[in-house]
Amino acid sequence: MESSASIKRQIEVIYEQREVNDNNELEEEETYKEKIRLINQQIKRLLKQKEQLTNEFKHSQYVGYRCELNIRDNLNSLYRQLENIE
Repeated sequence: MESSASIKRQIEVIYEQREVNDNNELEEEETYKEKIRLINQQIKRLLKQKEQLTNEFKHSQYVGYRCELNIRDNLNSLYRQLENIE
């Protein structure tokens, strides 16, 4: 039979192992949460970039449209001048 001291020591070892396991689980959970936080930061940054690029694209489309209208107006004016000459 095992002695009482031996059994107590085995129980202490089991409790120590549980504590180590609990600490490891907490560290893993913190690491997991940190990874999620970093990924969410990257997602937010990319969404801001996407919004900025979308706004720049829309602005360039507007500028392009305005340029096209100005060119049409200038061409129409020149055609009218040409018709008036003839």
